[in-house]
Amino acid sequence: MGTPFDVPPGPFRLYSKPSCIAASGSMRSRIARRWAASGSVGGVIVTNDYNLNKVAELHGVRVLNVNELAGALRPVVLPGEMLHVQVLREGKEAGQGVAYLDDGTMVVVEQGRRHIGQTVNVMVNTVLQTAAGRMIFTRLAEEESAGRR
Repeated sequence: MGTPFDVPPGPFRLYSKPSCIAASGSMRSRIARRWAASGSVGGVIVTNDYNLNKVAELHGVRVLNVNELAGALRPVVLPGEMLHVQVLREGKEAGQGVAYLDDGTMVVVEQGRRHIGQTVNVMVNTVLQTAAGRMIFTRLAEEESAGRR
């Protein structure tokens, strides 16, 4: 068995989640038939439903979780790295500006408020993983280089 992201080529059959919501009685057998069909033809279930993912894995059916795929495709950002971002609005704390990466990750720019509407270079200080996603705390590159002189 390959990685969870190995999807075999071939015809696809799409099922919408609403038909699986109430997994009682005939719904259970419908879901079980889908799992059996998926396993017998070497198929993969693609879902964003965490519970369906876990139950399918227990039954030996390969699953691709869309949320895990999105996380795997998200770029890695490390402290000390330089980013080029557009400051869009002010942050919660005094002087902060807020920008976003292409994947929707929030970037908090220390002393970025005066640069709202501008594209600036920033250096990553901290990367924080929260339940809602990732937040990156940065400071302006011009201030970072001025502080090192």
